[in-house]
Amino acid sequence: MRCTVRTAPPSWVAAHAGQIVTSGERLRGWRHEQVGRTGRIHPAHPFFAGLRYSPGTGCPYDVLRGRGSVARATIDVDPSLVRWAREAAGLTQQAAAKKVGVRPAKFVQWETLGAAGRPTPRQLEKLADAVKRPVAMFFLPAPPIEPPLPADFRRPPSEEGIEPLSPATRLAIRRARRLQQIYVELAGITERTVAKTRITRSTPPEVAAQEARSLLGVTPADQAQWHDAATALREWRQQFERLGYLIFQFAMPPAEISGFSLADTASAIVLNKKDAPSRRCFTLFHEWAHLLLGEPGLCFVDEGRAAGTADAVEVFCNAFAGALLVPMDALRALNALRAPRFSLDQAVEEGVQQFAVSRVVILRRLHTAGAIDQQTYQKTVALWERQYQPRPKKKAKGGAPPYRKAVAELGRGFVSHVLRAHDRGQISDIDLSDYLSLRLRHIGKVEALLSGA
Repeated sequence: MRCTVRTAPPSWVAAHAGQIVTSGERLRGWRHEQVGRTGRIHPAHPFFAGLRYSPGTGCPYDVLRGRGSVARATIDVDPSLVRWAREAAGLTQQAAAKKVGVRPAKFVQWETLGAAGRPTPRQLEKLADAVKRPVAMFFLPAPPIEPPLPADFRRPPSEEGIEPLSPATRLAIRRARRLQQIYVELAGITERTVAKTRITRSTPPEVAAQEARSLLGVTPADQAQWHDAATALREWRQQFERLGYLIFQFAMPPAEISGFSLADTASAIVLNKKDAPSRRCFTLFHEWAHLLLGEPGLCFVDEGRAAGTADAVEVFCNAFAGALLVPMDALRALNALRAPRFSLDQAVEEGVQQFAVSRVVILRRLHTAGAIDQQTYQKTVALWERQYQPRPKKKAKGGAPPYRKAVAELGRGFVSHVLRAHDRGQISDIDLSDYLSLRLRHIGKVEALLSGA
């Protein structure tokens, strides 16, 4: 059966090509109208008002679910769009074919100009779901132009080179950029609103950290009241949001990336939610250093990295993060360092409790303070690595409720900003649901959570 495609105006489709769509947003929304022997098929995603056409008369929806000749119709999609969407998602042809449920040879045909094979409506839906793009994107006249990936400062554990970014990390970058743009548009921001403190690599990390810490308004005594890293992460995040930063937490492969930073009118820091809270705290300040230097990018953070072992930018950002989290004066005031007989174990334990950071951070700061030498530092780290026993993975029992997950991932600052825009009538219910990735029935619980009820 021969099919033609009708979509919204090209200018509207282009504006929404970057929309991140998941299966949870009911991506599979096709309607069909029968006109004689010619079928007209077009996408109708519920969030896209521009694609809401009258269904008219014709085949019922379940025809596209596998019954009738329309289900076997193919759509003439530009192969360059299929290839662009797959590559932008970080998928190989084999991986994309597996997600769509076709043979790799057939998928190759979809990306080949002049080849006979083209996807059916159902296959195109699956492809859109796999690359997390709206179906409308596949009807653009040409692949859209998107900004390049952030600078890559990652240092892999091995010396074999940096592996390509995984689909999960690429999606996190796209999502963070989109949320960043939403925040700027809703606030009507035209210039940078965060603190204008700038540092250079020629500035001693201790001095730069002291100046930056004064902006946060947190004293070592305040920090000592937090006791654990999870509480510390929550408190530090609130201080950053108060300054106007966007702090997101998305799931990414822990062996690939710890976090990344994006500089724009509203600067954003993205943490890997799969990392331990103490590691996320360190990454938060590591990425802040990147922003203050004016060199944002992707990072694989090594909390104990020393000078001379990696890129100079990463060495500086690590030193900055350690100095800010564990101020030298407060470190030297620890009881273990003032005791007549120094005990490394006691000093590390007391430091972890005092500053709510990892053991490695305290050990590195003790080395910087001259309390231990390089040999002791290296032997202790090696001992901890041998003693480390990964916790067995527990079977998930449903996870956090959607409203808690939204606040944890997007941050109270961003969520509150979107809710206020909705209260002002600036955005619709559909926009609210889209921006927070939540169904409307959860919004009341989000508001209660933010208010402390």
